[in-house]
Amino acid sequence: MSHSDSTDTTGEIEPGHTGVTRRTIIRTGANAAWAVPLITVATTAPALAASGSAPSIRITNHGIIRHRAKHRFTVHAQVTNVGDGATTAPVVLTLTMPKGTKQFALRPVDYGSSGHGWEGPSDGGPNDGPWTWTFLYTPKVASRATTTLLEFVLHVHPHHRHMREGYGEITFNAMTAGSHGAPSHTSVLAPHRSVSKVAAK
Repeated sequence: MSHSDSTDTTGEIEPGHTGVTRRTIIRTGANAAWAVPLITVATTAPALAASGSAPSIRITNHGIIRHRAKHRFTVHAQVTNVGDGATTAPVVLTLTMPKGTKQFALRPVDYGSSGHGWEGPSDGGPNDGPWTWTFLYTPKVASRATTTLLEFVLHVHPHHRHMREGYGEITFNAMTAGSHGAPSHTSVLAPHRSVSKVAAK
């Protein structure tokens, strides 16, 4: 799949397509596992910026694909390093979903993720929202290179009588050590419409 960094993609795929779950990563020692990369980002950024060959990341492929079972969605994303230097720490990708309407007002179920080199997600947060899932891409990303595709399957509450009315959205954010945060992207999560917005930081 190939997408521009501000294009959302909507389509239909078979409901049996799910990724390999990675929930076991965060079952034990979750706080320590996810806190370390964020501390690294904060403490190493100034040194890399001074080197003149720092990474600079952008979300270059993102979107939501609706399954034929309309209450299940696959969220996908890739991140490109457009800087002159390779990454020296994991790329941190967060997906944030505020409480929406109708079937999107209830916490969605995580059906697992897939993508070589990606780890996660974190557990999503409180039942009453907002919900945030964090993923780490651990391989080094060379200058002008792109991560593998992350696919994350979510199952929303099947209020069938409201399927044409519900509204939700997911915001994509990415960061890594030594790079300014990538511009965020927001995709609408609704069965019959799809809109993408880009918000520069």
